[in-house]
Amino acid sequence: MMNQKEFFHLCSDGNRSPDFIISKKDFVAAMNILALCAANTEAGVAAFTIEDTHLHILLYSTRQECV
Repeated sequence: MMNQKEFFHLCSDGNRSPDFIISKKDFVAAMNILALCAANTEAGVAAFTIEDTHLHILLYSTRQECV
């Protein structure tokens, strides 16, 4: 089914972003971007972690909405 909700793992490439989060300001900005994306889509954020060099997000929705 195309409209069936599933879990999707989204992550960034840590090898390409060695300075992804270098300060508290960067961390707050990343949290705000994640919140805005979650608030403006039908994709639910089930869990996430923001590391120094990359992030992981577990989304729950249809494939189309998560993409």
